[in-house]
Amino acid sequence: MPNYAYAEVEKNLAAVFAAATREKVVIDFPDGKQFHLQSATDLQSATVREAAAVKKSPPRRTRTRKSKNPHNPSPSGDPYFDDPRNIADIMDGIRQFEAGQVVSLDDEELQAIFRRCRQ
Repeated sequence: MPNYAYAEVEKNLAAVFAAATREKVVIDFPDGKQFHLQSATDLQSATVREAAAVKKSPPRRTRTRKSKNPHNPSPSGDPYFDDPRNIADIMDGIRQFEAGQVVSLDDEELQAIFRRCRQ
């Protein structure tokens, strides 16, 4: 793996890129940092080798839907949404929000309400 000083790279960029097509190249900067330059082909082949070495994880278990209702909007099939009264309450809340019939509370006001409810 050849090392090049930054000044060399500035003078002969083509040679550095040509070397990088053959192997990984290290560019040393004046502040002590290093930059590694590697061709995409080498990087892809290295990634394939590394991926082949990684043990495959067991297949994920898929969750079965608990609800038998095909109109249930819950991705997990939560039976809460099978009850039409619950859906009606949700839709009513959406209508109230769209009509501007909601109250906004900041965190302090909400905490005060919770404190009053606990007493």
